[in-house]
Amino acid sequence: MRLFDSIDRNLWSIPVLVFMTTWAGFGLWGAASPKPVLFAAAQPTVRAAVYSSLIGSASAFFGAALAVVAILVVFPRLAATTTEDALANARTQIVGVLLMSSGFMLMVVITATIALATDVKTVGNSVITTLVEAPAAPV
Repeated sequence: MRLFDSIDRNLWSIPVLVFMTTWAGFGLWGAASPKPVLFAAAQPTVRAAVYSSLIGSASAFFGAALAVVAILVVFPRLAATTTEDALANARTQIVGVLLMSSGFMLMVVITATIALATDVKTVGNSVITTLVEAPAAPV
């Protein structure tokens, strides 16, 4: 029960844990495999098309999430009641999760933009491809 209470108080930790687990799994799988896995095995033109699509999609999600955060932040606290305190706490937790997810989407945008210019070899760079694949898991 303590674990669930801790997770309930720190909802922002869920995307972080899912990302770290997925990234470690993809990294270990790529290191243990003699051939490139998943996205690293794709042709450079296919990877470039996916990078471009990811940049657009992640940018849109990033902008929408920040707009929702801006809307949630401006909700006033009408009175000092327990209901208002519960609503304010819920808004704070949602804002934390959205900001954490936005951070991952920003990481996807930055990594995919860099990868679009640098990942042109026949076999994809495993570090870049796992950094692009892993943030999609928490979202």
